[in-house]
Amino acid sequence: MNVSLSKKKEEVKVGKLVTKKVELKRTLGTGLSTVFAIGLILGATIYVMVGSAAGATGGLTWLFLCVGPAILYLFIGLTYAEFASMYPRAGSAYIYVHEGLSTRSTRVANFLSFIFLFAGLFVAVPLSAAVVALGSGHYLNAALGGLPPIAIGGVTIMQPYTLIAVLLVLLLSLLNWLGIKESAVAMVVATIIEVAGLLTIVALGFGSGPINPDYFSTTGAPNASLLGFVGTFAIGYFLYTGFELIPSLAEEAKQPEKTVPRAILLSLGLITLVYALVSLAIVRLVPLSVLATTNTPMIVAAGVVLTAATATLLFAFYGIFAGLNTVLATLVTGSRIMYGVASEGALPPKLGKVGESRRTPTNAIVLVMIVSAIFCLFEQVQLVLNAAAVTICWIDFIVCISLIYSRRRETKLKRPFRVPASAGRVPIPTVLAAISVVVLSTLLLIDNWISWVPFLISLPIAAVVYKTLGRRHK
Repeated sequence: MNVSLSKKKEEVKVGKLVTKKVELKRTLGTGLSTVFAIGLILGATIYVMVGSAAGATGGLTWLFLCVGPAILYLFIGLTYAEFASMYPRAGSAYIYVHEGLSTRSTRVANFLSFIFLFAGLFVAVPLSAAVVALGSGHYLNAALGGLPPIAIGGVTIMQPYTLIAVLLVLLLSLLNWLGIKESAVAMVVATIIEVAGLLTIVALGFGSGPINPDYFSTTGAPNASLLGFVGTFAIGYFLYTGFELIPSLAEEAKQPEKTVPRAILLSLGLITLVYALVSLAIVRLVPLSVLATTNTPMIVAAGVVLTAATATLLFAFYGIFAGLNTVLATLVTGSRIMYGVASEGALPPKLGKVGESRRTPTNAIVLVMIVSAIFCLFEQVQLVLNAAAVTICWIDFIVCISLIYSRRRETKLKRPFRVPASAGRVPIPTVLAAISVVVLSTLLLIDNWISWVPFLISLPIAAVVYKTLGRRHK
């Protein structure tokens, strides 16, 4: 049996019966929220794409892949943190865009918040889950010795790593349905294993790496070029995505106005340190020309010091858990955003209901699972990653614009956390973030216009859905 969600416990009449609406459990403190945040960001993508990044930027991988994107995401994270302190509800970017832009025009706020909500839920979230699931698929396939393509009547219908990715999405959606606490515990275990794998590469690189790279040069990078630098920065930008999903846990966090901003900032600092160490270490182990051509760079790098069999089994294990971690976190937060906006009246009410037994948003979980599994079928990791990055760029842009409007027009609104360094009422880091994501998405258009296709297709579809639903929310 399903019952409607609300932000407050209250009695409602259903026929002649009086029932209590069910709300999500508030079980997450700063510690678990930070772990969840780290789980959202750390993932199989670093295990798959660090080789491609090194092939384009050489010894400067640490700058283009880690530090540069981290600065951008610091500005974006501060913007989300201020909004999260003001509106501690599930719904994340949707809530922020609507509340921020409604100070100018309610009709514009209704429309734009729905458009970008649709792009986030049906493009960015499932694409992100698919990228990471495919990365894990590559590692497990390597551990199994490289399975042959799946064919029917001599016609290849699917690669083995694609099937692994789809199965991963299905299994983790089941865990998502079981409950937020169960998911958080699983993520704690997976995060520990995942970080152990990254630190193992760091130890091997600095302890036994035979190469002495120049960390301030791209010398030897076979794909070094302006577009190569842009591509690496885009990979880094994607590596840090997940901050925008953290506020979706607000209704399951204790003291969310404090917990969510802390989780955003703590996780950013810790993750930047780990990413930088990995990018510095891996170029000490493997020639750049080799890194540029592999989908399993961690296995190749570890194989320089360990035996090939040991490296393959060990880092397949690490890589799979890296995928478990991030895919689960993405599915959890994606379904909570869907639940949150359905509760606000912007999506069909059935998506805003939870199962009475597990107290999780069952319908939202199933829908996010289906769309994510479909995107896994596209198979091309780099293309899927770029498409996700473009969509996330524009979602981050509209959130930044919304905060600027909110700052200028709602001067008396309580803001428990504020973006520092403002010029008058305008937060400078938010302005810089808005400019940066527009530049990045434009450069990705120049590099590969196909990366824009999913986002652009989602816009007219979202407009039609908006008109069809005829949703008008307060």
